[in-house]
Amino acid sequence: MKLVEYLTAAEQAAAVLAEGAPLTYFLTEAHIDTRTALLREGVEINVFLAGFGAVNQAVIKALVSTCQFMTADGRDLKVKPVNYRIFDRDLTRLEDSLSEYYRFAGWKTAVDTGEYLPMPSNPAKEHFTQAEVDSDAFFGELECQSAKKESVNLVIVALGDEEENIRFARKVTAWRAKNQRAVQVFAHASAFQKDGEAFGEGEEEVLSFHEEEIYPVYDIERMAIYRNAVYSLEYRVSHGEDPTDAEEAEAMERAKLDWESLDPFLKKSNLYACLALRGKLHLTGLDFAYDTTAQPALATLAPAPARALSNDEYMQIYAVLDMPEYLEGDAAGKKVVRYTLDEKDSKRRNFARIEHLRWNAFMISHGFVPSSLDQIVFEKKDGRFTNGKNFKERRHGNITTHDGLCTYRYLLAKRDRTAEREKDVVQYDYQIMDDAPWLLGRIGCVITEK
Repeated sequence: MKLVEYLTAAEQAAAVLAEGAPLTYFLTEAHIDTRTALLREGVEINVFLAGFGAVNQAVIKALVSTCQFMTADGRDLKVKPVNYRIFDRDLTRLEDSLSEYYRFAGWKTAVDTGEYLPMPSNPAKEHFTQAEVDSDAFFGELECQSAKKESVNLVIVALGDEEENIRFARKVTAWRAKNQRAVQVFAHASAFQKDGEAFGEGEEEVLSFHEEEIYPVYDIERMAIYRNAVYSLEYRVSHGEDPTDAEEAEAMERAKLDWESLDPFLKKSNLYACLALRGKLHLTGLDFAYDTTAQPALATLAPAPARALSNDEYMQIYAVLDMPEYLEGDAAGKKVVRYTLDEKDSKRRNFARIEHLRWNAFMISHGFVPSSLDQIVFEKKDGRFTNGKNFKERRHGNITTHDGLCTYRYLLAKRDRTAEREKDVVQYDYQIMDDAPWLLGRIGCVITEK
């Protein structure tokens, strides 16, 4: 069943995995400092991709687009890339299928970086091994990485045939049990393959993901639609307007129609931003779940959540020492944050940095590259400045670091002779966590402790 029509079957399977089991799901206080939302020093995350056909190619793009990490570097922050350890018996055929993912890496070596804003980091660290997955090469590397005390290790099996996926995944779990290693194992397999004891229990357990299990992702898509709608209303409130209830209801309905005509790439971008929300909540010790008390019909389908946090409780955890200020009025019941250019050294700020890192990874893994300074400042289309956004040439003026975004707004403000505040884009990196309770409430979910 294809509820999310702009995703391929492989992309739907990957989205199911990213929603149901983000990398953060397997991290504990030993790995994350939930006071800062940063990985602790020395933590290494390894994702072993057993087979690298359409499904695992979609998996790496979905995971880099929804799970990015940072760690402390003194008083600064530094990127902490995930290691993707890719095993396939024939990697020579991958050049064309990975050309989009690797465009940025090749492009960067051929340009004068002095003509651009600071270059962003690559989405991940990829390690390719051409070998059969059921080999000494695979199990030797799994042995090496899982022996490290601070490592977190996942194996995702997608070999093309579901029965083969289950068979090899069970072999990995047997290895895990024998060697007493903390390794999570996933197989691309549909529900009908899990009859009886096919997937085992305890140490033999294999987790599954499949495009047939797309319904939770469909709810995340609804969140993305609401997000688009409320931000158009929020713009009006931030510019002194006070939309009536009727206007708000009309805007929300119009957003559903606008979504249907939205470019598929922009739909995917909005979807992945919302898919990433659960992983962000995990970084501060939280999660979300369906509110079965408000929706009794769900009680048989979803477990009752842990105690739901109030909006105030959530903000005290997420935005401690950096509470946002709000404008008068609201947008469809959501408070409207008064964003400024002043940023505090806080957990809330760290989440904004992680969000921009995630957005960069999404854009880069889908074939986009940065625009040059000249393109950002001078390029026009149909008589209007593009600010470096050119979807036809697959480039964007915001593919840069946080410092680059600050330079970006300065350049545009100088060009247009206006205040930097009017050209700020950093605020967008704050919005999804600032608005998490409202967004989740729209799809019948509540925030809980993890």
